Amino acid sequence: MRRILTFSDLETINTPAVGLCHGVFDILHYGHVRHLQWAKAQCDVLVVSVTPDKYVDKGPGRPIFPLETRIRMLLALRCVDYVLSSESADAVKVIDTLKPDYYIKGPDAILHPTPALQREIRAVEAYGGTVLYSDDSEEYHTTWVLERIKRALLTSEKSCSTSTTGS
Repeated sequence: MRRILTFSDLETINTPAVGLCHGVFDILHYGHVRHLQWAKAQCDVLVVSVTPDKYVDKGPGRPIFPLETRIRMLLALRCVDYVLSSESADAVKVIDTLKPDYYIKGPDAILHPTPALQREIRAVEAYGGTVLYSDDSEEYHTTWVLERIKRALLTSEKSCSTSTTGS
């Protein structure tokens, strides 16, 4: 079974309950895994669309991993049935083609509804789909993970420079 989809493949998915998650998934972490597991529990088939590199607007040096690597990491998760590149900055084209029963976003989307998310929600509501938000009380997000890594590296560098200057 081919698990990396193209847009033409989307129209062939015909199951009772299809869920769609969309995002960058740059540094796959525990928060992503929990979100995707929760999303899969809401549907029969979980499709994940991934933002292509050229549309990632998360700051300098991002994405850390190229699109192909991010897709392969997502495919390693049992809860993910199919993955595809969204081919745009948002998921509207994927939503319009797939027409998932559920469009599933993380809890951060409630707090920070971007213009892209608002377009996606309108697209889902236009055909009668449902937008769901996973409830993750232990909020993990990529920015938080990167900040922890930076702090750990700075602490490590300070420790190394202290030990070398003290000799």
